[in-house]
Amino acid sequence: MRLRPVHQADYAWLYSIECDPTIGVWWRWGGSTPSPEQFAQALWQNVLLQLVVTSMDDSEVVGVVNAHNADFVSGFAHLGLLATPEYREYGVLFDGLALIIDFLFSNWPLRKLYAEVAEYSLSSFGNSLSKFALTEAVYREKIYRMGRYWDQHVLVLDRDHWVDISTDLMPFVLGTSGEHR
Repeated sequence: MRLRPVHQADYAWLYSIECDPTIGVWWRWGGSTPSPEQFAQALWQNVLLQLVVTSMDDSEVVGVVNAHNADFVSGFAHLGLLATPEYREYGVLFDGLALIIDFLFSNWPLRKLYAEVAEYSLSSFGNSLSKFALTEAVYREKIYRMGRYWDQHVLVLDRDHWVDISTDLMPFVLGTSGEHR
């Protein structure tokens, strides 16, 4: 996977994926469809860094990763990621997520990165998530979707843990034999 900046030409793709009936109900808009103007404005609200994830071979857009709600005084930011339905179960966004995490810790004085993950999304991450982050909190039955309440998990990854695991992880993500740093 490769990361690149979000271009205005990506807005239509992002809008369609976030409002797709099979995905949109589970994502930020909860099944509603904002106007294109509302969507474009919300796309950049409180965003520190937002990148499109593409495949290496044909530059097909497979998802988006971002860092938002950064607090540089306290040293944290929040992570978000979204994959297209056909790539959701393959974990390909983990490469993109690892790349953005590495970039964030390398370029800003952040101590922690948080991700709020709904219970229904945890299975998409499989066991890989436990290698990155710890569960810091669980808000019981916080989210209502598709006729039931779901728990919201607050996951945290701290800088020290990232430094420990990135030495082995990043060469794999980059497809190198250790020339990363």
